[in-house]
Amino acid sequence: MGIGELCQYTILLSLNAFSLLQGVAMLAMNNILSNWVPVAETSRSLALVYNGMYLGSVTGLAFSPFLIHQFGWPSVFYSFGSLGTVWVFVWLSKACSSPLKDLELLLEEKKLIFSNSISKEPVKTIPWGLILSKPPGWALIVSHFCHNWGTFVLLNWARYSKDAYMGLL
Repeated sequence: MGIGELCQYTILLSLNAFSLLQGVAMLAMNNILSNWVPVAETSRSLALVYNGMYLGSVTGLAFSPFLIHQFGWPSVFYSFGSLGTVWVFVWLSKACSSPLKDLELLLEEKKLIFSNSISKEPVKTIPWGLILSKPPGWALIVSHFCHNWGTFVLLNWARYSKDAYMGLL
């Protein structure tokens, strides 16, 4: 096995590991927010967090051409990698998984969080009939389907158009 094959396998292994770790990010965000946010504010906080992910992508795409033009293409990787590293250290030093574990949280803040929370009893059965009988449930299903359909059509279209342009089809 040559060095090129070794590098190829290392990159593929790294991408798979990254994908597996990224797959639990949504679950972890939901869990942290369920511990920290009062029930009345849950949907607003989830919307803010999930929209923040898209805002980060748009911001990154907006700044990347400037960085490439001024400092060359490696600057994009160095700048976003540096920002990510700083964020990880700040997160690890400040974040706690629940208000009970946070030593810097004031007693009044803990009371506010827990007074507006409901009991964390596990759900025994999911009311699928009730969910599927309501228009908001169908709106979520249809919008999620359309979002995924559009995303993957655009991803495949970009590859198809590149292959067609290069004469590979």
